[in-house]
Amino acid sequence: MSDDFFDSRPKLCKATVSYHTDLQFQDRLSYIDKRYDHLRKLTQTLKKKINDLEDIMRQDNDEENMEQIQRLIEDIKREKQMMRDEAHIIRGELSQAMYNEDLR
Repeated sequence: MSDDFFDSRPKLCKATVSYHTDLQFQDRLSYIDKRYDHLRKLTQTLKKKINDLEDIMRQDNDEENMEQIQRLIEDIKREKQMMRDEAHIIRGELSQAMYNEDLR
């Protein structure tokens, strides 16, 4: 490539750099917001499964219901772990965004 190519590129100024930093911060906040929405949906799903479990437990405790109860308990455990993971990711992303913002 020629030197003309490099000379024709726009030069970065301080305003451009801070604009991109603001954009990165906003992008990270948007990402955190999406993760929070996902966590909220997981919470709603978990509440529904807990309600289903309570409904089944009110019925007779025959063999079929016991199998459903076991499946629901396993699903609830999985959902809780997914929620913990999601909350951990959100906390880490928010911490990183705040740290980067403090460095500016």
